[in-house]
This record gives sequence, structure tokens and C-alpha cells, in this order.
Amino acid sequence: MVKIKLFSPLSEKLGFKEKEISINKEIPVREIPELSSIDLNGYIILVNKRIASLDTKINDANEILILPYVEGG
Repeated sequence: MVKIKLFSPLSEKLGFKEKEISINKEIPVREIPELSSIDLNGYIILVNKRIASLDTKINDANEILILPYVEGG
């Protein structure tokens, strides 16, 4: 199972904070059905706690975290 964890405001847009899904083959993050309707540019994507991109290939044993960029100073 792929575990997806989202943080605000994305979790509010999609209606879930955490979800597990099953995929049959290796796909890029951008093709995850639960995320494909959202523009993920401007978010930080982590796959297995490592910085990733929308083109990073995932399989059924990965954990994905998607966080907004944080600005401040």
C-alpha cells in the first residue's frame, strides 16, 4: 500500500489528511489518481522521507508526504 500524507491547505482541498491506496505498477507521483486533479507545483514532495519531484516513480511500498512551502524570517 502507498501511504499518502497531506498537510494544509492541500488536505482541506482534497478532504483527507492521510490515505492508503494500492497501485498495480510503478507510476510517477503526478499520476496518482487521488492527486492528479490538483496542481502540485509549489508543494514539497517527499517519498520515503527524501525530497522528490512529480516525476519520481513510486510503487506499492512507498510513503508520500506533500507539504506546502513555508516562508518566513
